[in-house]
Amino acid sequence: MKPRSEGFLSGELIPHDSEQFDYIREFHEYLWRFVRIIKPGAIGYLSDYLDEAIKLAESRLGQPVQTTTTPKEVNVVENVDIFNRRRCGNTTRQIDYAIQKLFEGRRVVARDHDQYPESWRMTDLDLFNRILKRLAIEHGLDRMVGLGYIKISRRDLSIELTPNGLIALNSIH
Repeated sequence: MKPRSEGFLSGELIPHDSEQFDYIREFHEYLWRFVRIIKPGAIGYLSDYLDEAIKLAESRLGQPVQTTTTPKEVNVVENVDIFNRRRCGNTTRQIDYAIQKLFEGRRVVARDHDQYPESWRMTDLDLFNRILKRLAIEHGLDRMVGLGYIKISRRDLSIELTPNGLIALNSIH
């Protein structure tokens, strides 16, 4: 869990008879249930167990805990500035970066900045589809596919220009 400032959402700041406090308590109980499924007998502070439990659950479900890429691959989220606010251009920067790397001959793997366990696949798929949409609008994706200039894998959410595609598209741009 990321560090929070002193007193962040503490019991002193939220009345215990409020709906917000009840909502937080409910989710706290769900998180403990999750942690104890993965790590039976866990006691103490939830923050001491949550990150480890998430990593264990991800590895058991087959999601890589740390996405590793080959030198030719680029994970979209790795080198893009991600801000911890909504509606500040995070996804747009990821898409721009992915297309830039495609034209440099790299294989792009769509991994979104929003990596909560319950939504990781949906947000990755959304980013993947947005990259494809931008390629269709700005670079004629249908033509690229028809000419065999691009390889798209929906299984691992990757996009790669073929050698012929690299030559043709880089001579145009």
